Amino acid sequence: MSYAAPTISSWAAPCASWSPTCAPPTPGADVIELDASHAGALDFDQATAPSLFSARNIIVLANFASADDHLADRVLAYATTAHGETDADLIVSHDAGNRRRAAVNKLLTAGAQLHEPAAPTTPQALREYAVQQFATRGRRVTPDAAQHLADTLAGNLGELDRLAEQLCQDYDDNPVTAQRVNQYLNASPHVKGWNIADMALAGRAGQAVVALRAALDQGDEPITLIGAFASKMRAIAQVKTAANGKEAGMPQWLYTKTKTMARQWSDQAVAACIGKLAWADEQCKTTGSNGQYALEQCVELIARRGR
Repeated sequence: MSYAAPTISSWAAPCASWSPTCAPPTPGADVIELDASHAGALDFDQATAPSLFSARNIIVLANFASADDHLADRVLAYATTAHGETDADLIVSHDAGNRRRAAVNKLLTAGAQLHEPAAPTTPQALREYAVQQFATRGRRVTPDAAQHLADTLAGNLGELDRLAEQLCQDYDDNPVTAQRVNQYLNASPHVKGWNIADMALAGRAGQAVVALRAALDQGDEPITLIGAFASKMRAIAQVKTAANGKEAGMPQWLYTKTKTMARQWSDQAVAACIGKLAWADEQCKTTGSNGQYALEQCVELIARRGR
């Protein structure tokens, strides 16, 4: 990754780098790491402020897709109005999803350099990637735990990265076990949403509705669950029009797996489910509407394959 110009990055996350100059990073520069999942605009301002101890800072901002509006606006303002007068180079990691995609495009327009590390293309490579996420944090993970992470989060490497980081922050386990991984997966609204969607896609409407109600009773946000359902339907839509995994934006083995499922769906059925999810999203944001009813309607339509 270059430090010349922001840097934007992704493979779960592409990465984009931006710098006001085309020079390499200053030797001895301070590296400041921020996670947009919980960092705010004030944290970014403090990180980009002039340092008394080094000529320049290198700011690494992870999980840009999770940035709130204030932080995203501040990053854009920094990158687009600096005109060479900044005291820091910026590296932004984005998970290649749609959230904050417009902001990433603006960073690229401002001169960011896009770096897209090659994604794992086989189940074994994905499992090794999971192991590496713990190794880079000085931890080991048991083979069954790594396999479970790879199987569950195959389509969302950004979520896998965040989960590995959270596990290492919250526990001293070494190695991290499958039991610990399950504990976190069962508590993740995104993962619950994907699991419920998988039940529905398999035609198990009753089981999916029961799991949906349990997730809502546990306080999971309907909007998060809708996002998980939508990601599954978008994947089906993508493989129906793509000739291979590269065109679909996913590893080839995942493309092949999703393509098999997509053969059971007509274009009209996929469009009907995506439209229903958009309706449910609006219902959940409207005061007085029944979000649970809207979600259950989506689950049942998906289980009927859009019919």
